[in-house]
Amino acid sequence: MNLVQAGGIFFVALVSTFIAWTYYTIVRYSYLTQFEYDPFGAVFNFCVFSTVVALLVWNYFKAFLTHPGRVPKSYRPFGYESVDCEGYYHFLQVLKEANAGGSASGGSSGGATATAPPQREQPPNEVGDEEKDALLSKEDHLDLSNPEDLARKLGIPRGPLPRFCKKCKVFKPNRAHHCSMCGECVLKMDHHCPWVGNCIGFFNYKYFVLFLFYVFIGEWWGLFTSYNHLHQCLTNVFSCVSFMLLINAIFSVSMAIAISGLGGFHLYLTFSNKTTIESGGSGVSMYSLGSLRKNLESVLGSEPWLWFLPTRVGNNGDGIFFPLYSSVQMEEGETERSEVEMASVGGGDSSEAASMIPAAIPPHSSHVQQRGGKGGADASNRV
Repeated sequence: MNLVQAGGIFFVALVSTFIAWTYYTIVRYSYLTQFEYDPFGAVFNFCVFSTVVALLVWNYFKAFLTHPGRVPKSYRPFGYESVDCEGYYHFLQVLKEANAGGSASGGSSGGATATAPPQREQPPNEVGDEEKDALLSKEDHLDLSNPEDLARKLGIPRGPLPRFCKKCKVFKPNRAHHCSMCGECVLKMDHHCPWVGNCIGFFNYKYFVLFLFYVFIGEWWGLFTSYNHLHQCLTNVFSCVSFMLLINAIFSVSMAIAISGLGGFHLYLTFSNKTTIESGGSGVSMYSLGSLRKNLESVLGSEPWLWFLPTRVGNNGDGIFFPLYSSVQMEEGETERSEVEMASVGGGDSSEAASMIPAAIPPHSSHVQQRGGKGGADASNRV
């Protein structure tokens, strides 16, 4: 167990203790007291509060125990199906060195940018047998320190380079990012949450959102139903009951306010189909499906009656391929959607590889759907 895992377990234990203490305090010192003069109201408040706390705890531990989804090593972008990850990593190193050398020799003070190498010499139309054999022999013995020769050997197509993680040595699909805390690339990464003791990603984001929702409901419900007892405590703050309720009220109000802000932010992200990492961009998200319900379904599932339960029944997708809502179709008032895999240019871990060795043009939806199952998410580590 490393330090990150130990810290995660500590925070989970701390949160669990706070939940248990809050539940005990409200039930013991508020609802049991209310039961003496209002049995029906006390039972009703107890049942609602207990149900909310049960769902809160259920979602919390689902978010903690469910793996967010790691990028499978078998994943390849379109056009890179036969490219080896180790070889591609070596290619990026060679390309970086070539760009750095070219920038230094050119006397440029700016950042290194990839430039296309000179085209290989083509054989003349009319050559003798000896000259022809020499040219062919030269082609067979590629210079692997040359980015173009190495790309030819590895089968890297021309075009913008796809996203690649040099730490995990895997190709990164859209919305995947490397988590330094977890030490791996996470599918549709939102953020690493120490309070949950886990990274929040494609397969556990719903549980995290529902956890925030039920914390919000539970805290405010407990405060509202305990108001009369809290008011009475102010007349005798030195009693044990009063002290426990007042301390609980202070923590609950602080938590309710904090969760209200955090929950509201993630509600906005869910409505707009964004992640925390993507929230910095302006305008409509490229992953927005054009309607509030469709965006909700992409997180909560296609069955509304299961939206508030910690289950992924009705949730589609593998965390690698995402439906996009075309801006052209939006302008024309159409709602046709297509599944497209975008090969991101530069950025991330391969920013130095701007446009030297290009990837193929993104495929049509029919092609992607045929290979949508390839390189699917590693489900063996999910709960």
